Amino acid sequence: MKTTLSKSKIIYLAVIAALVVILVIQQIAGRDITPDIPVVDAAVDGMTIVNGDETIKLTKSGDSWIAGDEQYPGDSEKIDGLVKKITGITALEKVSSSGFFRPYQLEEQEAVQVSILEKGSSVRTVLIGKASPTGRQSYLRFPDSDEVLLVSGNLRRDFELSLDDLRNKLIFAVDPASISRVELSGPDGDPEGIIRSEEGWTTDDGEMLDQEKVSTFVRNFERFTAVSYPEASLDTGELLKHIRLETDKGEISVEIILENEQGYLARSSASPYIFQIPKYRGQQIIKTAADLMPGDQ
Repeated sequence: MKTTLSKSKIIYLAVIAALVVILVIQQIAGRDITPDIPVVDAAVDGMTIVNGDETIKLTKSGDSWIAGDEQYPGDSEKIDGLVKKITGITALEKVSSSGFFRPYQLEEQEAVQVSILEKGSSVRTVLIGKASPTGRQSYLRFPDSDEVLLVSGNLRRDFELSLDDLRNKLIFAVDPASISRVELSGPDGDPEGIIRSEEGWTTDDGEMLDQEKVSTFVRNFERFTAVSYPEASLDTGELLKHIRLETDKGEISVEIILENEQGYLARSSASPYIFQIPKYRGQQIIKTAADLMPGDQ
């Protein structure tokens, strides 16, 4: 039995076929217009981050980074990672080309502007907007471009930083096995020392200490780091605890000078800056010889 399609069905199928062709063309065209952002091939030795009223200038010196006009030692590993995020941006989609940036927080006053430089000249500048709803991508545009791009990674979170975020937080590092003596003192009273002998750790007077307690104590100085460098901190000369480490490579001192809500302010012979350490770290190093004796003291 011969089946004949009606004219209306033929038209209906033709419309569907045309729509399918249009969708395929749009998909192909969409792939073609998604920007292929090239990797920046440059010896990047500078970066500027503008976030609202704060401008952070970073300069590379040899293998190290210097942060801010104050020439603070920078967290080189962290800054190198940020440079790679800008040199190797991956575009996922062109979201808009209307030049309307407000929904993406890409107006100049809202965006985070990042420039990477080589020998003082910019090799890439981008404006970073808000993160996508998933938090795994972000909106970005290039200056003087109307295009809004969705790019890989939460760059807003990565670059919404303060100068303090980019400073090197390592105050000093000591091999615990190299420490031969520790001197402890407070604002009042005579200093008391603990010393490493052939029998283990003892007081200067030869009283045996709890070896595990002392080992735990000295491990605090293996990588002694700050959590921040409070801008308003002043060295008042006050002292809660003085700790002097005698090592194979010389002496290093740490002084706890003030307890606050965040922990403790401290200073060290290894750093010219007042810095903040967390409360738990301060409690671990504010010790007396009696605290390191066998028992539950």
